[in-house]
Formats: sequence, C-alpha cells, structure tokens
Amino acid sequence: MAMLGLVFWFVLPAVELKLGDVVLGLPIRGYGMMLLLAVMTGVGLAVYRARQVGLNPDLIYSLAFTMFVGGIVGARLFFVMEYWSEMREPTWFGTVRNVLNFVQGGLVVYGSLIGAGVSAVWFLQRRRLSILAVGDLIAPSLAIGLAIGRLGCLMNGCCYGGLCDQPWAITFPAKSWPAQLDESPPYQHQHRQGILHGIRIDRNSAGQVIVAEVYEHGAAAQSNLKPGATIQTINGYRIKSLADAEQVLGAAGPEVELETDQGRAAWSLGELPDRSRPVQPTQVLAAINAGLLALLSFAFYPFRRRDGQVIALLFTLYSVSRFLLEILRVDEGSFLGTGLTISQNVSIALFLLAGGIWLYGARRGPETAELYQKWR
Repeated sequence: MAMLGLVFWFVLPAVELKLGDVVLGLPIRGYGMMLLLAVMTGVGLAVYRARQVGLNPDLIYSLAFTMFVGGIVGARLFFVMEYWSEMREPTWFGTVRNVLNFVQGGLVVYGSLIGAGVSAVWFLQRRRLSILAVGDLIAPSLAIGLAIGRLGCLMNGCCYGGLCDQPWAITFPAKSWPAQLDESPPYQHQHRQGILHGIRIDRNSAGQVIVAEVYEHGAAAQSNLKPGATIQTINGYRIKSLADAEQVLGAAGPEVELETDQGRAAWSLGELPDRSRPVQPTQVLAAINAGLLALLSFAFYPFRRRDGQVIALLFTLYSVSRFLLEILRVDEGSFLGTGLTISQNVSIALFLLAGGIWLYGARRGPETAELYQKWR
C-alpha cells in the first residue's frame, strides 16, 4: 500500500496529460496499449502451443517475463543510442526522464530482439533446456507480437516512410490528439526538412547545407529556387550546420525566406497544412509482413526435421524483408558511414546468424530434441 501511495503521489502527476493549468487526465496511449496487446497475444499463443506439445505453461510465463524485461531494456537502449542527441537535456533529470519515457514511442525492434534473445538464452541455459527447440516453439509468438506492435508504431507515428504519391500513401496530423501539444513525428520531420514548403535540405560533400530538392508543386517552386543552392540564411538566421537549418525551419511559420549563393528566395504557404504530405505506410507494410511470417512459422513447425529450423526460417525471412523495408523509411540515417541504416546493418548480422543456425542443425542430423521431462 505504501508503494502504491508513492506511485499516486509522485508518478501520476508526472504522466498526467495537461493543457496549461487544466488536467485532462491520465493518458492511455495507443502505442503502449498495442505493446501490451502484443505481449499478451504472443504469450497466449506460446502457452497454447506449449500445451499442445505437453510442456508446462509455467515455463512460458517465466520465460515471457524474462524476455519482456530484457526486450524493453534492449529496445530502449538501442533507441537511446541512435537518438542520443535528441535525448540529452541540460539537466541530468531531464535526460533520465527522456530515456525512461518509452510509453510514447521510442523502442527499436532489433534492440528488443537482441535484449529478449540474450535474456532467453540466459533463462534457458540456467534450466538446461534446448534453446533451439524452445525457439521453434515461440517463433510464431515473436512474429505476431511484432505485427501488433507495428500497429502501435502507426498510431504513434514513428517508423515512418518517405514521400509517396501512390493511392496507398497515408498522412499524419500536424498535432497530437487531444492536447495538441507536439507535432507528429512524420509532420515534424517534414517541417524541419522544409518538405512542407516544397523543398528538402541536406548536406553536400563539403558539409555545406544545400537545397537538395525542389518539389514541382510546392510553394518554393514559385520562387525559382534551384536544387544545389547553398543556404546561407533562413528567415534572417545564419546557417552553419544542417542542425541549425532544421531548427529554424522547424520553428518557421508559413513564410520562409532563404539567402543562397544563387540569390534570395521567398515564399508563403498562407498557413501551415493540417497534415503531413503523403508518405509510405511502412508501419502497415511491416505489420502485414510480420503477420505473414507468423502464419508461415506456425504452418512450418510440424514439418521441421531438426530443432532450430523454424526460428532460423523466421530470422532469414525477417532479416531480408526488414532490410528492404528500411529502403522505404526515412527516420534513420546512415550508420557509421556504411551508407546503410543501423537496422540494415543488424539485418545483415541476423541473416548471418540464421545461416549459422541452419548449418548447425544440418550437422546435428534430422532428429529433433526432446524438451526436458521435468517441465512436462
């Protein structure tokens, strides 16, 4: 009761949704709800499958708890490392608050996979159980949990794609609902990049901030601005880096004025749009992909000839599909100068791991290992 009292006294006021002096209540966020639903569905499916093979469901509950904690820690650490510059605050309290605030988004799937995988290996080794046999059993659960989690990404607006002019493209609102406090991630990205105004800024090989693109039907196209122009000032602010340019554009209203090496360019939108420009529905595509992998893993299980084949199949197909889906996303930059995103680099590592499991299984022969009798 004392712990519950401390939660009400200290924690709830920190997470209440406020608009000025008005307390709107305790927010139930779509991302967190879908994350909870993903865990419940994945565990429920694993328990059902455990009963089918005569395995004690208590093993699954214990394993799920261990993997959940490890997965959350790994997913958040992965995100914090990737976006550390945005996590940092002038005070340590503000930095810690940003690091721990995962309920509004900010979990990387590969980080969760690594964290959950390490936790699962530790758990199963301590109980002297076959890692590959249990991996085959829970493979569909991992995939279905990922599919539902991606719908949470859609509701949160993270993991968004690039511009798209196809009928299946989607848009995101300018402001979050209901408090209208923050711009949605895709809208904020487009605002900071100048895309809402019809341009896209970037760095050239010399590190100068340039106009990388001028979109044909955008407001900036009317100013005769040309791609490749080096930006010197935006709305009177001297631009020294890409971060400077993004900060100024992100705070800009409908009017923008640029000074470039090609001269002055100015335009006005009249007012900022209510929604982002259409983008690739990468979250939906990722959810469909994971759902299909869950069905395939479930259907393939009875036909496996040795332990590890189901989890290896899941890792093989997911690493390839994730690598390709990253091409459509624009929320991650190049990692360590590789020209690939951090998720694409991890996809390559996961593909190699899957290959190792295939080879290991081939050397062991066609038999499948029995789960230990003490857990039956």
